[in-house]
Amino acid sequence: MKKVIFPVFILISLLLAGCGQNVEQDSQTNMANNQGLVNNAVNNINQNSGPSSAGQELISVSQLLANPQYNAEIKVYGEIADFDMLDCTCFRLIENGAILNAWYDSMTDGQGNKIWPAVDITGFQNGDQAALTGEFVSKESKDFWIKKIEKFK
Repeated sequence: MKKVIFPVFILISLLLAGCGQNVEQDSQTNMANNQGLVNNAVNNINQNSGPSSAGQELISVSQLLANPQYNAEIKVYGEIADFDMLDCTCFRLIENGAILNAWYDSMTDGQGNKIWPAVDITGFQNGDQAALTGEFVSKESKDFWIKKIEKFK
């Protein structure tokens, strides 16, 4: 009986040692793949967000709705409408018949956790031309989350 157990023990030990190498190689491969994904994500963010908002290309509301850009900071312009008239912390940004819901507060993850801080809208009113820097979050509801608001000529 001892003669059978010893070779079986050696065989199991060799198999386990080989599995350990495969696990280590798989782990290193996964780490390299994950680092590549992180690098790609950072590159995408850098390419999509561009320079500071002052140097960003300014697009119209109709351009944004025709060619939606998500997960990127963009700068959009239009006329403020329905300011202080909607049942939300938002107003409408209108340009050439195209409409965005521009949120300046209550930008949450759906569970009540604030994602972005509120934006100061003091001094803005209906009819003002404005340039908004932020993120287009939903084509269906046409929601745009504001990070910065500026008067536009």
